[in-house]
Amino acid sequence: MSKTTNYQLNLWDYGDEDFSAKRAREDLAENFTKLDEALKKGLVDLKTLLTALETKVDTKSEMIIGTYVGIRETSSQVSRQMDLGFRPKAILWGYIESLSFSVLAIDKTFPNTRWITINDQGFILTHGPNMTDRKGESYIYLAFR
Repeated sequence: MSKTTNYQLNLWDYGDEDFSAKRAREDLAENFTKLDEALKKGLVDLKTLLTALETKVDTKSEMIIGTYVGIRETSSQVSRQMDLGFRPKAILWGYIESLSFSVLAIDKTFPNTRWITINDQGFILTHGPNMTDRKGESYIYLAFR
């Protein structure tokens, strides 16, 4: 007799010499017991996972919307600290005029993007060819706490 790969359930081959109605009932009972245990464990694991997800979803995330006007006249590599008073989990940054967001920085997943570095006070803009701080230009950011 052979068994299934995952749960080692009995598979019947009607050509087996020792196949009988009694043997089929015994194998079937064993299979159902194994399936019942696997389902119970799976449901317990699923309930634990759902509880953890519900807890995460119930945890509110604060979003701070901010704007600033650029102060740099050249595209030389310069940094500007943006103080928020906390370490954001993520920053979404873009241009106000077009309302297009072009940079997403996520703390710890991408610790240092090319243009934004998250730190304990907020974030640092790196002004270079990307022009994150061009004089007179208006910018917007969403900071998630």
